[in-house]
Amino acid sequence: MLRLQLARTAIMALTAISLIWTTTAHAAQFDNDVAAVYGNPVTDPGSPTVPGGTGSTTRLLPDLKMTFVSDKTVNGIMTWNYRVENLGPVPAQNVWVRKSYNVFVFELGASHYDDALVQPEKLGDMAPGAKKDFHIICVPMPGAKCHMSSAQVLLDGKYHADANPNNDWITSADGK
Repeated sequence: MLRLQLARTAIMALTAISLIWTTTAHAAQFDNDVAAVYGNPVTDPGSPTVPGGTGSTTRLLPDLKMTFVSDKTVNGIMTWNYRVENLGPVPAQNVWVRKSYNVFVFELGASHYDDALVQPEKLGDMAPGAKKDFHIICVPMPGAKCHMSSAQVLLDGKYHADANPNNDWITSADGK
């Protein structure tokens, strides 16, 4: 009998909660009138509305594409050449590239790869269709050899902030 009463109480509580969640709320005003209080309407994040606008708008983004162009070795010093291109319909502002490379270190019985980050480079603003080239240079220490490099484009200091983040990063090994 006690279990039946507990079950009945639980069902009543759940019913009351569901009614509260699905019913429009009303708040009493100072002059004893009733004002309806509604929650914010659910909006589609893919179609945001602009305050004062007439409805959904589409925000156009630049599409920055990173490509590996070439490499060249002279006396053990490796230079990798990359290109960033704005494939999008709008300008890309405050474009940066994050660069790195790794070297193979020859050590007796324990050779390994070491990664090296290079100072990020500011490319500035890029108009639609614009292309900018940059380089990564590796000057290895004695007992090491330059191996490969990678680069990633950043839009306004953010990763994956453009229309197609899948083409924002590449390595020199990908381009061969």
